[in-house]
Order: sequence, then C-alpha cells, then structure tokens
Amino acid sequence: VVDRKSLRVVPIAGSGSVQNISDLLHLKGTDAAVVQTDALDAATKNKALGDLNEKISYLTTLQKAVVHLITRDDAAGPKSLSGGRINIGAEGSGSAITANAILGAAGIEFTPTAFDTATALQNLKTGRIDAMVYIDFVPAPLLQRMDSADGLKLTPLPMPARMATNPQLARHYQPAWIQHGDYGGLLKRGANVETVSVGTALVGYNWPAKSKGHDRLARLYGAIAGNLQTLGQPPYHASWGAVTLSARLDGWERHRAALQHLVVSDNRNKRQQDDELHTLRALFKKQLSGRREEVGGKEEEDEGPGVGLATE
Repeated sequence: VVDRKSLRVVPIAGSGSVQNISDLLHLKGTDAAVVQTDALDAATKNKALGDLNEKISYLTTLQKAVVHLITRDDAAGPKSLSGGRINIGAEGSGSAITANAILGAAGIEFTPTAFDTATALQNLKTGRIDAMVYIDFVPAPLLQRMDSADGLKLTPLPMPARMATNPQLARHYQPAWIQHGDYGGLLKRGANVETVSVGTALVGYNWPAKSKGHDRLARLYGAIAGNLQTLGQPPYHASWGAVTLSARLDGWERHRAALQHLVVSDNRNKRQQDDELHTLRALFKKQLSGRREEVGGKEEEDEGPGVGLATE
C-alpha cells in the first residue's frame, strides 16, 4: 500500500527476530524490523547487542503471531512429548525463545533441534523428530497447503497457568484458538485447537529527528496508518484487522516518527469532533426554536427538578 514514488520498501529475509534486531543495528540500509516482543525483551536483557532502548524504539504493535505445535497424527497430546525431540528453530531465535518459554512453563522437558522449516517437516513425517513449533500469523500459507495425507496434525498447547498469572510473561503471551477453517488439512471438521499467541511489533532505528532515515520511517508509518482499513481486507492478510495503532508496547518508547503522526492525527480527530459537536448544538437549538413556535412560544416555568406529565 506504500506509494513507491515517495518511498521504496525493500524486504530483507532474516532468520528470526533476534537476527532482525541485529540487522537493524548493524546492516547498512536497514531502517525498521518486524520482531516478536518477547525476543525484543530477551535481547535487551542479554546485552549482547548493547543498550537497545537507546538505539531503537517501536513504531507500532502489530498482529499476534500464533504458536503452532505440529505433531504426527498419532500423538496423544503435549505431555506425551516429554523426553522427545522438538524442533524450535535456531538457538536464540524468536521461535526458540517463545517455544522454550511456553514448553518450559508447561513442564515439558525435551531435546531441542534447530532444523529449517522444510527439513523439520520432513523429519517429523519420517519420525526423526516428534514435534515442531512453527510461529506465524493465522492462517499461515505454509500450513494451508498441507492435507491429511501428510499424516500430521495440530496439537493443543494451552497457555500454562503460571504464564497467565505472571505479569512479565502476560505482557507477551495470550491464549489463542486455531479453527478448522484455518487449516482444513491439519484439523478435523468442527475441531478447534487452543494454543498461545505472542506479540509482534514494528521497530525502527532511532535516526536523528531531521535525518533522511527519520523521514523514511515517518513516511512508512504514515502509509500504514493511512491504509490500515485497506490492509484489513482481501487480498491482504486478515490479521491486519486486529492491529491497533494506538496500542502501547510496555517498557518501550514510541518512535518520534510515529509519535508525531499520532499527535497530528489526534488533533485532527479532536477538531473533527469539535466541528460535529458544534453542528449538533446548532441543530438542537434550531429544533428547540421550532418546537417553541409550534406551541405558541410558550416559555417553560422553573418549577424545580420535575417532569410535566399530561394525562387524560
């Protein structure tokens, strides 16, 4: 939805949220990155990439990414995976951070593997691993292409109680549901699977206020904000409809490029509301004046807080 004459958006394929953060800090020409919020906090605590709060800030929160626990169709449930081999992605990746947090809170001990998605799916079918964690917005195109002949299914992974009651974890993780209509080949008709979602955000490098980088981020945010309703409709991904630009990301500062746009938008909305209120008041006065003329200009008597009720 970006006007290519004013801004060219070049996508960079990374290997997960932590790599995206590293690219944002060190890869020339990178202005913004899509990251999982738990990975953002993990990278901040790790300190390996320095003080992130000084270098980056968020433009907006985005859709919730959903955890898909994929097993063979003969798996009994998540507890049956204890002691097994579960593919969670590369060590330190956003997928691994989320999987370790959820499976650990659920008390599932496992041997992690770090295969790429295609290899993990093949190894799951052949029995080399017992499950894989795949994180994406629902519906994920990769999983929509699968059918019952693959011998795989989505296994429930309810949000552990210890996560729901921990404020630090509840900032990032929320209960979620996957429905049969999302993946007909992995779920039986009428079946729903309970799982967990993780927050995502669009973050930007803290370019100086009057720099070209800051201007690019301002135009990028403006394009998203101005086309959010369009993004929530086909052919775009349905999950865009859940994005709320005014939502806050706890523990992080909003980027100046986004903040300026929000302030302008808020002022515009306030002026619009004031204009609407003025119009309503004028209409009310006109109707009230016409009503008085209909009853012969009768003036109301101040008889206290009562209601005049005419009866037979």
